Amino acid sequence: MNVCLAEKAKEKETDRQKLFEESATDSKPRARTTEEIKAKYRKTGVQDAATAAALAKDKLMERQEKLQLLNEHTEELQNGAQDFASMAAELAKQMENRKWWQL
Repeated sequence: MNVCLAEKAKEKETDRQKLFEESATDSKPRARTTEEIKAKYRKTGVQDAATAAALAKDKLMERQEKLQLLNEHTEELQNGAQDFASMAAELAKQMENRKWWQL
């Protein structure tokens, strides 16, 4: 059992050393060129504006569908609450005139 613990400790130590060795080589941040930034984000040209507008429209439609579903669920819950309230009122009327020994 002690051998397993010693082996695990050695594995952790070697993993830790590997991590620190990799970070030591790239410790200084590198400035990116404008081409690299443009390639990463692709925010140039008229086509990107059209794509962004289409994406915004799609998200708007998804949001509208979610809101409609939420509205439907809200109406269902409201109807269920009204049914429950009316049943509770009926039960209260029925139990109003009963005595404790009639329960």
